[in-house]
Amino acid sequence: MIFLDRIKKIRKPTAFFELKPLSAQNNHNARLAYYRLRQVTGDKCSDTTNMSHTVIPQTVKPALQHENLPSQCCDHYHLLGVSQNASPMQIREAAQQQLNKIRAAYQVLSNGRTRQSYDARLNRKPT
Repeated sequence: MIFLDRIKKIRKPTAFFELKPLSAQNNHNARLAYYRLRQVTGDKCSDTTNMSHTVIPQTVKPALQHENLPSQCCDHYHLLGVSQNASPMQIREAAQQQLNKIRAAYQVLSNGRTRQSYDARLNRKPT
């Protein structure tokens, strides 16, 4: 009953709210979504301790649902540098090349000495 009373108080004329129960395993994700929602809507809700239910505006819900889709974040073909008609072998080779670049960058940047040397080379002005 407390949550129904809160919904009546929170309901704004421009947005409708829905009460959604959350499982324990999704508590962390729910907390992140809740804080993201507060940033988007500017909600000043004071009760941040009870996350067993979350109030989500219907107007914001589609944005939160599409936010986590991996295909929406980038063009995977562009990321790997292959065309849409690339063969599985070409895709595998392109992915391996990207992983090798990432691995090399991590090896340089994860070591303090090599990172410092790398940063010095980047900041060096051409003569």
